[in-house]
Amino acid sequence: MLGTLVFLTLVAPTAMAEAAKDAPRLRLWLLRVARISAVLALMVGIAWIMVESAVIAGAGSVAMTLHALPVVALRTQFGQWLLARVVLLLAVLPLLRPWRVGNAGAAVLAAMALALQPMLGHAGALGGSLGTTLIVSEILHLLAAGAWLGGLLPLFITLGTLPHKAAATSCRSFTPVGLSAVLVLGGTAAVQVTEFMGGVPGLFGTAYGRIALVKLGLFAVLLALAAINRLALTERLAEAALDAARRHMRVSVATEAVLGMLVVLTAGFLASYAPGTH
Repeated sequence: MLGTLVFLTLVAPTAMAEAAKDAPRLRLWLLRVARISAVLALMVGIAWIMVESAVIAGAGSVAMTLHALPVVALRTQFGQWLLARVVLLLAVLPLLRPWRVGNAGAAVLAAMALALQPMLGHAGALGGSLGTTLIVSEILHLLAAGAWLGGLLPLFITLGTLPHKAAATSCRSFTPVGLSAVLVLGGTAAVQVTEFMGGVPGLFGTAYGRIALVKLGLFAVLLALAAINRLALTERLAEAALDAARRHMRVSVATEAVLGMLVVLTAGFLASYAPGTH
């Protein structure tokens, strides 16, 4: 959702200005993706708090889970922050209309919803100055990942909707977003590795460290693929108005998106294991 709204606000306008005839169709496609993403986030959030309520209460039935749900939602840090996210997601939905100011406002609310994630994990549980440092680091990490990886599906749709030159323009416009995100991801990852990993023994000798190595490897492949997209395939798309150039670029972006999903999945596994420092 965040990546789509960032793309719609910062990346797509230049390309749509070059292809005014196709711009309304692209805008509707991207808004549809943002709406579906918001609804899915709401559904997953509700399912998440239900499961956590069952686990915390040791519930063996739906009735016991529903009985525990208000307590978990209102009297635990996890429940309170998750409810705040639900409120933000509900506030996003009315703004997903074909007007740019509303989309920018929706992007801000989506960023706020994503920024609550550290409060639901290891960083939010630590407290103190270290906890604050890690929360800020993780917020920046998540926002950068959301803008970059979340923008790949909108880029894929744009490549299939706009003419060749406008599609190449969208790729060029996406480059500053992706480059900024990569720099932030690298810096914040260094902070998290320092505090969570537990040095070289934690990196190679714990499940947490080994999963982090898998994530790092996937991230390196992502960087290589992104460089190929920008330095080679984008220029080929702009210079040769051929369907083959468009197809190659879409396949590359789709591959990058799949790798991005795998990175997010490994991050989910990291959240389920005790950090190496423990």
